[in-house]
Parts: sequence; C-alpha cells; structure tokens
Amino acid sequence: MWTYKRKIGARPYTTEYSAATLSKVVIHVKRHDLSARKVSQKYGIPLGTINNRVSGGHGSRVGAPTRLSAATESRLVETITTLATWKVPLGHLDVRLLVKDYLDRSGVSDARFADNCPGPDWMNNFVKRHNLTAWLAYNVKPTHAETTTDIVKQYFDELEKSTANIPQSHIYNYDETNITDDPRSKTIICKRGLKRVERKIQHSRTAISLMYCISADGRYLPLMVVYKAQNVYTEWTKGGPPGAIYDATPSRWFDWEARVVTGDNLEGHALRVKELFNHKH
Repeated sequence: MWTYKRKIGARPYTTEYSAATLSKVVIHVKRHDLSARKVSQKYGIPLGTINNRVSGGHGSRVGAPTRLSAATESRLVETITTLATWKVPLGHLDVRLLVKDYLDRSGVSDARFADNCPGPDWMNNFVKRHNLTAWLAYNVKPTHAETTTDIVKQYFDELEKSTANIPQSHIYNYDETNITDDPRSKTIICKRGLKRVERKIQHSRTAISLMYCISADGRYLPLMVVYKAQNVYTEWTKGGPPGAIYDATPSRWFDWEARVVTGDNLEGHALRVKELFNHKH
C-alpha cells in the first residue's frame, strides 16, 4: 500500500507562540511599555514579525491563497456534512475527486493540482481549516439505515402491551448476527464531535452466522453457530464458547431442520432453541 510522504524541503509555517501572545506583545510595543527587541528576546517572536505587526504590514493571511473561495469551501463542508447525515459519507479521495469535478465543470485549470485533482496535503489542510475529522464508518444495510425513531418507539410500545402479563422466565429474546472475513470499513470525512457515522452497504463476503438467546430473567441458552457448508467438521467445534451448538447449511442462514452437533449433552437446550426459531418463522 502506497503511503504519501511530504517532499523534503516543503516546510510548513510553524510558530512557538500563539496569536493571542503576539497581539498582547504588539499592544505593549505600541504603548512603548517595552521595546520590540526586548519583547522578541523574552517571547521568542522574530523581531521582524513584531515590527511588521506594529507598523500594520503583512496583515494578510500567511501562505498561498486557498485554491477554492471561502464560499465554495463552505458549500463543500455543508455537502460533506449532509451526505454523512444521509449515511453516504465521503472519504478523502471522494472529496478530492469532488473538487476536481467542480473545477472541471467551472472551466478552471489550477496548475497547482495534478490534472485539477487536489493532493493529500490540500486534503489534510482542508480538514484542519474546517475542524473536520476522519472516522471509520459503521457499515449498515439500507433496511436498517432507513429505520426511524418513530418506528422504534412504536415497536417498544407494542412490545410492552404484548408482554404485560407474561412472567420474565417465559420471555426469550434472540438475534442473529454474523462474523465476516472482510468488514470493508472505510475512513470518511465528517464533522468533528460525531460519535458514530454510518454508511449503507450490502455485504457480500462469506460469513459465519451466530444466534444468541437469553431469557428476560437472565438465563442464557447455548450459542448457535452455523457455517456455510454441507457438513460440520469436528475441528470446527473445537475452541468455541462452552456449550456452543454447531451446524452447517449451504446458505449459512438459519433456515433448516436443525441437525445438532455438540460434544455435550445439550439436546434439550438445542430443541428449545429450535422451538424458539420455528416460532419466529
């Protein structure tokens, strides 16, 4: 994998003093409280910098002007934030290609960009200028991403009514999940401070299906593991969670008449899991 490295000699502007300290020093020099030379020695600020600020010179922003106007960059940040809200966030390369497309459509040819496409340096500076950050997006399926708060509230309201007179020992909750060999996570750009950013994606990699089941009073049933295969090999059952139940199906989904493979005497537990599963379907 190619890793970008900044060219030797391309030194960024760095300072060991803050803008607030420089402003404070300029005020003292203008009031003749201290001489510019003494202030320079005390705070480590170059004498030329102090004299320029006192005389009003070099008031513009340090460095070359930005490639895009402030208004254009503001719209770009808004686009990035909006797309992240819609669960289709942009990565570093996505943003750079978006800028290239904008310049191409505007008929602008910037010699500082290779083929009008910004480089990694521009992207890093853009992120810093607008207080953005890079995150690994959580991959979710479109059906899950489109679930609204109202739907969730309605579900729990109906669940409360359905379980009102049922003992906790008679209530079981179970869910299916899978372990993939390639989660395909992507680093994206988003507004700083967000705790979770999701990206809609259809998983197509091979996975192992798992089913967890627990009663409302805290009793766990053995974990069920389903492989995508015709048969379960003994080696596949070694080293797993204690009491786990194993099986295999061509699709690795829970859509079969259960054939229990276990090293312990857990037939009763297995039949209970099967009963719960059949009730669901």
